[in-house]
Amino acid sequence: MIRTVSATRYVTPLRQGGSLPALVEADAAVKPKLTPDVIDGIVSLIPDVWLDDGVPFDTPTETRQAYTQWLLSRLDASQLFVEEAQNARPKFV
Repeated sequence: MIRTVSATRYVTPLRQGGSLPALVEADAAVKPKLTPDVIDGIVSLIPDVWLDDGVPFDTPTETRQAYTQWLLSRLDASQLFVEEAQNARPKFV
């Protein structure tokens, strides 16, 4: 069973006047909640029919595993996204 989490705040993109501290705060708040089990649970909800075209994986299970690994790698690298936003901010402000 996937736990329901309610978002209490929307983080405005930086180029639309968003706050870098809000992005850092969102990363710190959300990352611990997106455990491998949660991500696996979310990916498991994708219907087989969406995943059974055989490209690039042979089975929906293999495709789900790839999605899960990709999402986990993105989650592990979330600090890189925050750092890139910090580095890019002077260009847009």
